[in-house]
Amino acid sequence: MRPKIEKYSLLHSGSLDTNAQVVHRGGEKSVQDLKKQLLRIKTRDAILSPLIDYAKIVDSKNLPEYWTAYNCSKELIQSDNVYLKSTHRCGSRLCSVCNNIRTAKMMDKFLPLIDDQEKWGFLVLTRRNRDLRYADSEKLRNVIKSMYSVLNRIRQRAKRKFPNVDCIISLEIEPEQYKRQKRDGKVYFGYYNPHFNIFGSQEVLLFIRDEWLKEIDCLQENQRYSPCFDIKKTLLELLKYSTKGLVNFKSGSYINVKGIDTIMSAIKNTRRIITWGRFFGKNIELIESKNIDAIELKKQYYKDLPIKDTGDFIKQYDTKNNYIKSVPEFKKSVLWFYDYKVCNYIYTDEWGEKHCLVKWKEIPKKSEFLVMVDKEPFYKWKAKNNIYELSRM
Repeated sequence: MRPKIEKYSLLHSGSLDTNAQVVHRGGEKSVQDLKKQLLRIKTRDAILSPLIDYAKIVDSKNLPEYWTAYNCSKELIQSDNVYLKSTHRCGSRLCSVCNNIRTAKMMDKFLPLIDDQEKWGFLVLTRRNRDLRYADSEKLRNVIKSMYSVLNRIRQRAKRKFPNVDCIISLEIEPEQYKRQKRDGKVYFGYYNPHFNIFGSQEVLLFIRDEWLKEIDCLQENQRYSPCFDIKKTLLELLKYSTKGLVNFKSGSYINVKGIDTIMSAIKNTRRIITWGRFFGKNIELIESKNIDAIELKKQYYKDLPIKDTGDFIKQYDTKNNYIKSVPEFKKSVLWFYDYKVCNYIYTDEWGEKHCLVKWKEIPKKSEFLVMVDKEPFYKWKAKNNIYELSRM
């Protein structure tokens, strides 16, 4: 008789002490490492759900991409009891799971090219954005193109002045949203803010800043340069995302769905990462493009995946066809589905019982935040019994 298993129990091969199984050896992965991915899915879905709702209402052309991103990494195939493989990667710039993969792959390309003995820096280039008040996607796209044109002209002048112009440039756009001033802490409503984040050699960055001030209507104090002391941390900041969806204040959090939808339309088919000098090439265009599924949909070895047996036994024979013993018959593959209620991957066995892949001491809580369209409240996206529900305002 099959033993009774508690609903949503955790299945493991070997020891049930999961704390001991989190330790890495020789690059091996543990299923507990999937916690970060589960948290990224939870955060991503919290942003995408109201965005999908808004896109349906205004008939946005971005709706298919939102749905594709929402379904990303929701299914895992377990094979041979040691491998996991995602069935779908979206590659969307709104997907925190794919952005994390993309960032890691770029880091692997860039870090070997950087000499710690050289002087590196980080530069932020902005522009006045008064003309972007309530801008549509076409206006925003034209502004981004003009910024790239100016940057390209500066690059040509830098190449004539310096033997090497080694830079990594990322485009980041903040949507129209309430912001807090760093100087006095006052909250104000800011317009779209497209800007460049640049990592490169110090002398080249200082030259770029001076040339940018000559060509762009901007405040000098906002063209911020700082020497780079932690290269890895700086690159992570540079590569991590193209826009920030959720804004947090002490009084609560909110998201401007119209602003994000406008940005996604404006940057469609636009390169976000540009490389110069020694960083040029390296298949960055392939990694930065949407089609990262071609280089990421591969199985990964995990040392502590749960073993799934069919309940049947098969006979083993030696080379002379002599019977040795009977051993449990294992499934060749198992499909795990993401369940937002428990923030986990769930497998349902033949007896209808559900099992969790990852062990949580406490299921991550879902927060409440305000969904905005520009300055106007759209609805509240709140948690009730660990399930997000819409509350019209």
